[in-house]
Amino acid sequence: MVGPRAGTAIGASPAGACSPGEIAHALENGFASTEVSFTGTNVSERDLDVIGPAGVHVNLDLLSQVDRYGRRFPGRAVGPRLNPRGGVMRGSAESLRSCWSSAAPSWRSRRRRARHAAAAG
Repeated sequence: MVGPRAGTAIGASPAGACSPGEIAHALENGFASTEVSFTGTNVSERDLDVIGPAGVHVNLDLLSQVDRYGRRFPGRAVGPRLNPRGGVMRGSAESLRSCWSSAAPSWRSRRRRARHAAAAG
């Protein structure tokens, strides 16, 4: 399907979702679970009840979320939600915003913690 701008392919990239309702909407409208990417903040246990079984790609922004996701769905891949303004309100001790950035002094430690949390289960 071609979009309104010449050469723009609709459906060439995954559908982005930021809530369980948006995941359901994408799936109900013909997107396969492999074509949906969920990026969430403040993900609750109730959210995980929907997100996990849906089988979509998941990006999370806190180590505690990665840990909970890894425990509930062992072996599944999870991506970091990189947020350059992360930690502004709560401090940056738990934020994944710099896990994959060499600019942060603690990036190696945070990346290890995130990978360990994702592998837990």
